[in-house]
Amino acid sequence: KNWENVWDGKQPWDREIEEKSIPENAVLIDRPDDIIKASIPYMIIPCIVCFVAIFTKKAQSDEFIFNLWFMPLSFIIGFFVAMPLHEFLHAISYPKGAKVYIGVSLKQLRAYAASSAALSRGRYIVMSLAPLIPGIIFLAVFVVCPISMKWLMTICVVPSFMGLISPAPDYMDVLIILRKVPKGAMIQATENGLVWYEQIAALQAELSKERQHSREQAERIAVLADQAQRLQLAQMQPQQIEDCVAPAEPERQQPEPPRSWWSRFWSK
Repeated sequence: KNWENVWDGKQPWDREIEEKSIPENAVLIDRPDDIIKASIPYMIIPCIVCFVAIFTKKAQSDEFIFNLWFMPLSFIIGFFVAMPLHEFLHAISYPKGAKVYIGVSLKQLRAYAASSAALSRGRYIVMSLAPLIPGIIFLAVFVVCPISMKWLMTICVVPSFMGLISPAPDYMDVLIILRKVPKGAMIQATENGLVWYEQIAALQAELSKERQHSREQAERIAVLADQAQRLQLAQMQPQQIEDCVAPAEPERQQPEPPRSWWSRFWSK
């Protein structure tokens, strides 16, 4: 993949999206203007799952189940490792050859992965849910970890929360896509937001472009052939003029037929 890291709020992929062409029948997907605010309700279930895991472990012991000495490391992994990993998992879900911009916007204090490449409906859903993997892994380790290994449970607790809560906007997008985007459609990011269009429409648009290109190529070839023919005629005309003005060869005299001996005698 062609990776480019961008560290400020003005990403070059904004310009790329503006220049990216989409089919004329593309449909804009209706999404909330404030994605973060609208996705807050989608954080509730992941929080409940994490707290249930904590209370389940606490029920196994009367002691405090965390080692606070390892809590700073848990926060470092949860925020400074898991968040970039979240965007990286988004990025690797795109097809081979797609240009994906990943990085951290220091001005906005967030990580991001952005691309104008079109994805199928199914692949877009997989891309959206891919960041769940680290959260599920950390939570699974927390659940199966022996209660005596408090340091490991402490390290896993913050990444579990972050890994399951941070994809809340992605949960919202997946539900919107399942409701509003038909199967077999393509989804693509544009300067106005996400759009979807039928794959056959995209192929038809591409075919139309190829036909137009072929037509232009054929016209160009015809022009070049006409120019070549004119040049050939121009080179042949001087030779034809020389042939026309060249002097005619004198007619050869026919040899005199032989005379008989009496005609030679009388001629004397």
